[in-house]
Amino acid sequence: QRRGAGRLGSEAEKTAGEEKSKSKKKSKKKDEKKEDKCKADRDVLLILSLVNEASLEPVWSANCSSLIAAATAHIATSYGKLAGRPSGLILGRYKSAMEALASANSGAHDRGVARAVATVAEDGDLARLAELVGREVSAAKAKSGAKDSDDMVPSDLLPPRVAIESADASVRLEAVRRLGEEIESHNNGGESVDDDLGRALLRRIASDDDEGVAMAAGAILVRELEVLVAAGEGGETALVSLLDDLEALAEGALDAARRWPKGDEEDSTASLCLKICGSAVRLIQREVPIGEIDEDGDYRLVNQLCALIVTVGEGAESVDLPGVRKVASRYRERSAEISPLVPGGAPARFLGFAITSYWKVVSKLKKKDGSVTGALDLIAHWMESAGDAGDSLDEQLSKTVAKLCKKCLSLLAKDEGDDLKSAIVKLASTKSKSSFNSIAEPAISSLTPSPTLLLQVCVHPRSGTEAVLRILALAWRDGNKMDANVAQECIIPGLALLTYPSRKVREAAVRVFELLSDVKKDAAVSAIGSAVADESSPMRSALVMDGPSVLPRLLGQLASSDAKGAARRLL
Repeated sequence: QRRGAGRLGSEAEKTAGEEKSKSKKKSKKKDEKKEDKCKADRDVLLILSLVNEASLEPVWSANCSSLIAAATAHIATSYGKLAGRPSGLILGRYKSAMEALASANSGAHDRGVARAVATVAEDGDLARLAELVGREVSAAKAKSGAKDSDDMVPSDLLPPRVAIESADASVRLEAVRRLGEEIESHNNGGESVDDDLGRALLRRIASDDDEGVAMAAGAILVRELEVLVAAGEGGETALVSLLDDLEALAEGALDAARRWPKGDEEDSTASLCLKICGSAVRLIQREVPIGEIDEDGDYRLVNQLCALIVTVGEGAESVDLPGVRKVASRYRERSAEISPLVPGGAPARFLGFAITSYWKVVSKLKKKDGSVTGALDLIAHWMESAGDAGDSLDEQLSKTVAKLCKKCLSLLAKDEGDDLKSAIVKLASTKSKSSFNSIAEPAISSLTPSPTLLLQVCVHPRSGTEAVLRILALAWRDGNKMDANVAQECIIPGLALLTYPSRKVREAAVRVFELLSDVKKDAAVSAIGSAVADESSPMRSALVMDGPSVLPRLLGQLASSDAKGAARRLL
């Protein structure tokens, strides 16, 4: 204050001298106006000196934004109410103070200007205030004391960060346009902008009820985010501060996509939202490599990243395959947490993107690796979704799923281990009958599997009733090709299925034994098949009705009736 007071005296004398040189004869009223002008000028000089005082810099920090807003309002109001026409020197002094406050905290400065506009509109000169803030105001609105509330606070005088919250959509649209100009000016070497500007635009596209305003904000964000993605860290854009809070960026992008979920046109608001989400994916992946994310420490960011990828689908072109695996696994394991973040219909886009990505990799494999398991998981997930989608599914994507499924099973079939059986069980267990018939059944049949393999799949620990019935139907269809050796290998799993809890499964298993009874080259196999499946035998109906308790009686009958002991030895 002492430092400011030192400058205050000389500046005040200079101002008074200028006033005296204009006219020596003044009325008492003119003298009072001069005193008001000098007093206001002294206030500005004091504030300017305080703002420029290095030791007081903490006072003007973001934590004291209300002080900046109050000082801005005081300066702008004082200038708007000065009597007479201020000289260029006084205007420059006021502008210097306003610029100093704006550089300290532009958001608080804008609030102060808005407060001053409302005050000056009542009993001051709006045209003069417009001169101070560098705006133009129409002659009609420049009149003070207007009774109409719309004229009391002219929107073209309000700072864009304030006008963007106006109830009038046209005012908000103009504010977005002005913000876009500010950003371009900054990018071309102009003045700095508020660090919160990017988030303000995100909030606008995510909350505005006027699509024109949302599109305007979205177009700016898409342009600037693409610059950030292309330029790398420290990209030359006013919105670089978005990288300071990746969670806020992800949240804003998802909110925008939820607000505008539909629209196929290239330049629709929905398409802009998807582009924003895609840029967010690439920026997050660059700043925090997806393979290094700590699921416990950064669980929220992981969930948001999953939701973004699910939302964007094929738009997330730069996500690497290990990242897709991680996200796919995360999406399945924590879908209850992630799904609420995702706009409607987006999971299908993600599955399509993930399946396409896996096909590009799996199609080139010569032997199985971890990609095969991940692809089968996604195929199973897609089959469940396809059952609900009906005719709306993309035909080309359906063909890709079918090709991927066949390729995965062919890689696993190179060694008929438990992986192949588990994969067949997973595919046969889908709840969607149409998906099984169009995707899983052709893939399984392409292996030309032996009935033995299919029966072993049926007794797999994870096989449910529906899966067993589907696999037994395939075994029955192809079983007429079995030879004696294959038939012998079918007996033990076939007998096990006769004890299955489901009557439908036991009935289907009996039908398989009909095929064994036709194997004439092996008397033992034929005898066992006939004992189980002969329609004239009471044993058949007894096994269907109560297999677990009847099976010991069947085995005893086979042992006692076989004179040569072939069936007994085989069992």
